[in-house]
Parts: sequence; structure tokens; C-alpha cells
Amino acid sequence: MPLNALLLPGDVARCPTLRFGTHNVRGLTLDNIPRFTQMWDELHLGIVFIQEHWIPSVVHSVPFANKFSRRPHGRGWTVFWRYKTTSISASTAPSSTATPSEELDDSTISAGRSRGGVAIAIRTSLIRDGTVRLVGDAASVGPKDGRVISLNIDWAGHKLSMACLYLPNHAPERAQFLQDRLVPLAASAVAARRQLVWGGDFNFVHNPSLDRLTTVGGEAMVPTATTEATANVWAALPALATLVDVFRLQHPTSRHMTWLQPNGHCGSRLDRFYTSDTLSTQVVCPSNLLRSALRRCVNDSDHTVVVCHLAPLSLEHSSASSSRPTNAPPRLNISFMKDPCLSREFEEWLDLRLASLPTTDEAVKRWWLKFKSKTLKWKIRSLNRDFFFKNQHRASVEALRDTLATLTSQVNGNDTVSIRAALAEIPHVRAELGRLERELEAFYQTKTRKAWIHSKERPSIGLTKILGASRHVNIPALLDSSALIRLLVQMVSL
Repeated sequence: MPLNALLLPGDVARCPTLRFGTHNVRGLTLDNIPRFTQMWDELHLGIVFIQEHWIPSVVHSVPFANKFSRRPHGRGWTVFWRYKTTSISASTAPSSTATPSEELDDSTISAGRSRGGVAIAIRTSLIRDGTVRLVGDAASVGPKDGRVISLNIDWAGHKLSMACLYLPNHAPERAQFLQDRLVPLAASAVAARRQLVWGGDFNFVHNPSLDRLTTVGGEAMVPTATTEATANVWAALPALATLVDVFRLQHPTSRHMTWLQPNGHCGSRLDRFYTSDTLSTQVVCPSNLLRSALRRCVNDSDHTVVVCHLAPLSLEHSSASSSRPTNAPPRLNISFMKDPCLSREFEEWLDLRLASLPTTDEAVKRWWLKFKSKTLKWKIRSLNRDFFFKNQHRASVEALRDTLATLTSQVNGNDTVSIRAALAEIPHVRAELGRLERELEAFYQTKTRKAWIHSKERPSIGLTKILGASRHVNIPALLDSSALIRLLVQMVSL
């Protein structure tokens, strides 16, 4: 039954939906996680299917999981991982005594990483308040090679089997993967009477003439083939042939390249969502993203995000089912919290202030009124000034990101001249953007160093007096009168 038949038109507009997306991140680091999570916040995603996190084991995932969970205003994530394990050299292997967060930095983790691994991230608030209910544990069919993870989820009357997939690059391996891994995965969901929702990087397309672009001799070309080998294998398997490509169902002739080669020579719609036939009428897959989110994802990865919205079965299930954060907006302007360095500075300052909290109730009340009305406002205004000052220096970087987003949009158009020009321009814009981001990072490092020098190394008047009192004690030249005379003669003769 279609979505409009389930709910009245006015109800559809205000009905909260579960928003989920799939994103090949091309390697997670402790530095790029805040950028990814901020983008997912802007898209109001409640669940994210992640491919190619490049984390080899559960030990290495600890600092990353902490980074995902520690998000302000109830925006944290609970992540379920599947790893592609690799051998790690003795020089980079974890020690038996150090904790993961102490011993693993980005360079150490990168040294033992492999290009693989999948994960499903769910907003912690949705799990905590019971909006999303997990049934059983995360499952994986076949070898644990970091290509499949499946979760059974109940939401707003739906019983879903959600799977994040990352298919092999080569056609023979993909064909075997479809038969050995995906067919049993679909069968287990059907046996449990659950609707399928599969998302990920499938590394093939069903219709190259719509889902691929390439350049030949500098000219943008559209393939003429209407199918390819893996698509034929998919169609020949009954368990998979009945699944619906949601985007293609709703946009039969649209182009939407979700992957662009870094050199700009080709692009494909590799990332997508499949659902059960009966569920496809209740899912909406938009053909575009917010511009602010688009310019982030095309720079941090060579894949863009694909987003779907799932409607609840009825209004009685939807009262608390929105994937948007439910926290009330803060009274004070806390724009500086978007900057990790300023946010950390505020936390340290707040810890120092709270350490001086009075012990009696009446004193706490007086302290809080003064702290909230004067001290806290002054500190927040000061941090906001620093934040907006930094934003001025980000202007050139943001302009280039906007240009990169425009070029990516042109690649998905129908004008072959614009497509050719965009593919040729993207590598140059990415190179210039990388240079400016390195300069911006150098600016931040310099500013941080200067701030430390001015705030942490400020002279103390009390300490100076204490040290100054004994400065001239026990100096031999002052104790021996003859030595003092010789010293004065030397000074006069200079």
C-alpha cells in the first residue's frame, strides 16, 4: 500500500520518519569523524551504514567508538562493527599494558589497516528512549571479512532486517558473493518475517547507460550497454531479483553518480538501497542532498551519501519516532561548540569553575545566579568571538568546497559539455582545496601555540617575590670582602 494511502496528506507532511543513509567513508580517522558526524547531523540521519572504515580489530575500534559516542546535545552514536582483520607488525601492535586510547593514534592505526570493514551506526538517543528496538545481536553470514553486517530492528510498527554491504571489486568474486552470502542473508530475513533494507557500496550497476560516466580522449561518454555481468547474476537469483532499487524505482531516468574517481575520469552509482517489494512504497529516496552536506562528503571521501526516509506504519507508532534530535535549543548562542578545540577549551574552563562550587544550598544558589548571568555569558561570548574569527579564515576553503559541490552536481546533469568540463576541473579544485586546508591547519596550530604561551606561561607575582627574596643569598663574591672588591674593579674597568 503506498505511503499516501496509509496517512492523510496533512499527516504525511508532519509525520516523523526514520532517516537512514549509506556512506563509504574511505577510511575513518580520529580527525575526520567530527566532519562526518556533523554532515549526518545536517541530514538528520538516525541510522548510517558505513563502508571501508579500515579498522582492523575491536581493540583498534575503541577510540573511534568513543569519538562517535561523545557528541553534544544527545547526538551521539552507538556503532556495531565488522572488521577485515590484517596482520599488524610488532612495531605497531598494541602493548599488553597500555589502554587503546593511550597507545593508538592515527599514524599507528593506519599502519596496520586494510581497506575494508563495515559498520552500522545508530543514534544512541533512539535506542535509549525505545524508538528503535534491537532484536538479537549483530549477525554476519559466512566468513567475517568485513563485508556484511546485519541488524534486526523494530521501529514504528516495522520489523526490519537492515544489512550494510560492501561487495568485492572483481566480477567473479562478486558473483560468488551474491550466491554464498546474500542469498542466505535474504532467506534468513524472510524466515524471520522481516522486511529487508540493504544499503552499501555494491561495486556494480544494473544499467551502465544510466549509472555510469566515463571520459575517452577528454570527451565525456555515456556507456551504451544496458546491463553487465554481475547484474545478470543478480537477476537470475530469485531471492535477489525481487528486491527493489529504491532510487531507480522513484527516479527511472535520473542520473546520480555516488562515486567519482579522484582524477575525474569516471563516475558510477555504486551506492544505493534495496528494500523488499512490499516496503518500497513506504520509502522515499531523494535525488539530491543538502548543498552543505554535499560539499563535505565529496571532499572527505570519493563517495557521496545516499539517504532514504521510511514512514511509520500508522500515526499511533509515530509519536516518538523522529530521528531528529529532540533536545530543546539552548538559550545561549553556543556556535563555538562546532569547533572541537574551542569546545574542549570550554569543557576545561567549566571543570575549573565547578571545582569552586560552594557546599551549602544557599551559597550554591547565589553562586549559580552570578555564574549564569555574568561569568558564563562572558566566557561564551569570548569563545564565540574566537569562533567567528576562525570562520573568516575558513572563507576561502568554504568557497572551494562550494565549487566542488557545484562541479559534482554538473557531473550528474545531462549536458555533455558541462560534464566534460566538470570532470576536468575536479582534480584541480581538490588539489587547491587540500593546499588551503593544510595552510588553515598550520594557522590553527600557530594560534594554539601562541595561546598556550600567553595563558600557561604567564608570570606569577607571588612566585616572583618568593624566588626574589633568596636571589642574592649564598653568593661567594658577596660573602668575601676581597672578592667583592675585585668584582667591583672588574665592573668599573669594563
